[in-house]
Amino acid sequence: MRRPAIHRGTTLATEELASLLAFFCARNEISPRTARKHLGATQAEAFDEAWTFVQANEAVVKKLREAPELLEGGAFTFETKRSGLLSRLFSSREAAVAPVSKRVRDPEEERRLAEARALVEEELG
Repeated sequence: MRRPAIHRGTTLATEELASLLAFFCARNEISPRTARKHLGATQAEAFDEAWTFVQANEAVVKKLREAPELLEGGAFTFETKRSGLLSRLFSSREAAVAPVSKRVRDPEEERRLAEARALVEEELG
């Protein structure tokens, strides 16, 4: 099987892709070993760090599984301090991201979203 060629497929950094892969694995309950065996040395190192970070933030993964719309609006916090690579990844992006304009939701959407938030908060409670 061919290894992923990051430099050909995206403009994201290795650490960013590793973080996305780690969250994807956690959200879909895929073994990190399954993902890791397809990575090169540098990618695997970044993935290991990202996986450790994801495991320490199970509440974010739970929201990702159950109510991803809550994450879109920034309704989450990371539970642990980020290590060097992930700290740079998340802190530099937070400052560089342009504000997102909220789309107007109809009353039914607002009701369903409020219900979903209440359920998530109750579970995380």
